[in-house]
Amino acid sequence: MLNEKTAIGPGLLFMLNFSAVYGYGFFLSMYFAAKYFGVNGIWGGILIFILMIPVLYIVTDLGHRFPGKSIIRYLPEITNAFPAKIIGFVYLVFLVLLTCWSLNIISRIFNLYLLPRTPFQVILGLILLIEFYITSKGIEGISRVTAFIFIFCLIFVLLFTVSSYQNFQLDNVLPIFDFTLKDLKNGKYFEGIIHLFNVGLPSAMLFMVYPYLSERRKGLKTLLVSSGLAVLLIEMVIISNIGIWGSKGVLQFDWPFMELGKQTNIPVILQTVGLFVLPIMLIQNLFAGSSFYFATAQGCSEFFGKYNYRIYRWFLLPIIFFTSVWTTNAVVIRSLFNYFVAFGFGVVFILPLFLWLIALMRPEKTAGSERGQSK
Repeated sequence: MLNEKTAIGPGLLFMLNFSAVYGYGFFLSMYFAAKYFGVNGIWGGILIFILMIPVLYIVTDLGHRFPGKSIIRYLPEITNAFPAKIIGFVYLVFLVLLTCWSLNIISRIFNLYLLPRTPFQVILGLILLIEFYITSKGIEGISRVTAFIFIFCLIFVLLFTVSSYQNFQLDNVLPIFDFTLKDLKNGKYFEGIIHLFNVGLPSAMLFMVYPYLSERRKGLKTLLVSSGLAVLLIEMVIISNIGIWGSKGVLQFDWPFMELGKQTNIPVILQTVGLFVLPIMLIQNLFAGSSFYFATAQGCSEFFGKYNYRIYRWFLLPIIFFTSVWTTNAVVIRSLFNYFVAFGFGVVFILPLFLWLIALMRPEKTAGSERGQSK
């Protein structure tokens, strides 16, 4: 069973999942959609959500089959003990990398746009300490603070998203369908799918968090709606980016959302919304990173045993810091990021599907499930 005697309702799970998906996926989705799909990048958000649906279903279905247990706890019941250890370790490694990459994104943007004279390592260390403190409050504390700022963040996100269409040009998103057989054969679209699924990588955290849900019968609906809202807002910004600069124009920017923020304004109220939206996006990413950090620490607690997640936070602190610092080099990032997203696609999409299929073929392992019932 879970080490912590706490629970979160569907509303808190909604806020937590929305913050994770939107706060993490917003920064990179625009660039990847334009790079790999060109003008067809306007369909990127739809493709992301389609890929996330089976993952979210598997999260909830396995949660019902093994109530009160995270993926680390029910792995031995699906497979034998030795494969369960290997799979569990691979899953924990990915959670560490996901935490590091999320931390790297927010630190890099802080360094480039808000604190350019401050050493990157200092910014990264301070943000990591903030996430370390937030994680100490447990999943209930993280989700409650996320819920507290949700409305405020959503208002600014909607203002930014709607106002970003001021310079939209329809010609930049035409033709609506422009798929070529050549790109399909050379695997460009498949590579693009893997990179776009980067937005769905926060779903890995749900395999550790879902057991805390107090009303499991509402789990799938909660995750689908929260993920759908997050992806919808991301999709709207993808369309506005390509509509303003064209798919090739988007690629001239390392961080397209920042350029969009600079030229987006709300007449009378704000001359530009960029300086207001950037902190909101960073706050969303901060809580996304905190949820990843918690999932990693809790996973280590269940995998290795002996200590609770609060102790493992300390063990993980230097690992996350030095791994994040090591990946700050641009050459390292470009060479390793493709491996990271491919690894993430395997851990978040392929591996859960594999485990779910085994669980279906071994019904005796889930005879005591509480499918469809609330806790």
